[in-house]
Amino acid sequence: MPGDTFYITYNGTAYVYKVTSKTIVKPTEVGVLNDIPGKSTATLITCDPPGTSLNRLVVVGEQISPDPTGNAAGAAAPATTSTTTHQLPGNGPTLWTRMWRAIF
Repeated sequence: MPGDTFYITYNGTAYVYKVTSKTIVKPTEVGVLNDIPGKSTATLITCDPPGTSLNRLVVVGEQISPDPTGNAAGAAAPATTSTTTHQLPGNGPTLWTRMWRAIF
């Protein structure tokens, strides 16, 4: 939910992110992975509904701690946008299908 927080630990430092958006997109909508200029963000992606790869649940969080203005990598990296269209892997077998195949 927007306003929730999550943590990512890297090299012994815990980074805190505040959720700014949550959307469900098709696997072909890879633009959700683009950087957001001027912001230090993390994008979390999972399958939706669970156990399928029909859609992607995309959660974006903005860094709130430690102070993101001290991020050297974010300041040095130029913002890039991609016009190439890629497709993430398609729909794999569901849990039910895998169980059915294992039985028969």
